[in-house]
Amino acid sequence: MAWESSYIEENENDEERIDFWEPEPSNELQGTVIKRETGFYGKQILYIKTEDDEELRTKEAGGLSFQIEKMDIKEGDIVHILYKGLKYLDKTDDEGNPLQVHDYKLSKWVE
Repeated sequence: MAWESSYIEENENDEERIDFWEPEPSNELQGTVIKRETGFYGKQILYIKTEDDEELRTKEAGGLSFQIEKMDIKEGDIVHILYKGLKYLDKTDDEGNPLQVHDYKLSKWVE
């Protein structure tokens, strides 16, 4: 018998590195979806390869996840994402503070 482990630092170098897309308001991301998965919080995530061969991963954002599901985005789809910034909702938290969400516009190329 022997110990088997899967310590994260042991596997870090083996995993493919894909950077997070860190948009500012009005930033756009366009490219081919190379992977779609469900994130830790249950939201949909896209891995996108741009025309410059850069591979970026979207974050788990509720509004973006909803659009990914509604449009049934799949691997191989060409997408365009516009980040519009933070948007106030007509709701407040438990302390009465207005709630904000990240606002995205997702488009899919269709022929």
